[in-house]
Amino acid sequence: MTEIERFLNAILLKQVDRVPVASVTQTGTIELMKTTGAFWPDAHRDPEKMATLAAAIHDIAGFESIRVPFGIHAEAEALGCRVNYYEGSYDRTPYVEAPIDETAINRKADPRSSKSTGAVIDAVRLLKSRYPETPIVAGVLAPFTLTGHIRSVAKLMRELIKSPEDVKKTMDYTSEFISSYIAALEDGGADVIALVEPTATGENLGPVLFEKFASPHLERIVRGCSRPTILHICGNSTTIIPIMVRTGVKGISIDHKVSVSKAKELVANKASVIGNINPVDIMMKKKEDVQNAALSVMAEGTDVVAPGCGLAPRTPTINLKAIAAVVKSNEKDR
Repeated sequence: MTEIERFLNAILLKQVDRVPVASVTQTGTIELMKTTGAFWPDAHRDPEKMATLAAAIHDIAGFESIRVPFGIHAEAEALGCRVNYYEGSYDRTPYVEAPIDETAINRKADPRSSKSTGAVIDAVRLLKSRYPETPIVAGVLAPFTLTGHIRSVAKLMRELIKSPEDVKKTMDYTSEFISSYIAALEDGGADVIALVEPTATGENLGPVLFEKFASPHLERIVRGCSRPTILHICGNSTTIIPIMVRTGVKGISIDHKVSVSKAKELVANKASVIGNINPVDIMMKKKEDVQNAALSVMAEGTDVVAPGCGLAPRTPTINLKAIAAVVKSNEKDR
């Protein structure tokens, strides 16, 4: 099978020759930056450098997908938030420094022409032209987390109880922007959309609030997508997995805090499970240990072997290569 056939079949729960090894979360590391010459923060803003660095986990480490971007800031910046790119440093991801007043939101923001989101769209286009047989995964910030960037997470959590209608109003707008952004990414050649919702963890919201606030907007966005969608939520999402599946996504990406076997039980063959090697282990442990971790999640039934969250910048390439090698050596029919 080609890489794209294997990956798409895996997330759609169709037959594959073996489980793929991929990442639907950020893949930029210092070693890969040094190898390619594409460094942060330029690789966050320059489509050519973004594409070059993103492709490195495929070309150098042997993973079977290419994923952009490397942070969770582009959508917020397009809507008017101030972003700290840590100029002069290439080991820190961009940070949304401050919320913005509701009246200051850039309501005319166009994801195609906004510099931050436009760079990702252009990088996707470059990557698809260069890697037609490799799945290009576009990561997109989901509405609840984007609303947290705009209003501040602390204020957002208070307003869920005190002024829920105000929250929904902002989420309606962020959902519209995200939908238009996804359409542009799909037009550019993205094969899979990975919705990233780190603020809507099971610990933060729990099932009741997740279903009331996060889920309806995710459902709306997923219905409008023309490509398969994956939903990644950090932390222990066990209590909200059934609701995640009901959003209509084809796959759920789980953190290492979630049991793969339990996740498989909860999705009940309605979505694939992607993950979930602890990224701290990938950074800190020996290659034999991370290979054993990959074998462990395969034994539990993961549909795609992947890091449970974004890679830490100091993750060694040797460990990434080790994961890819052990997965590819375990070819079998499913």
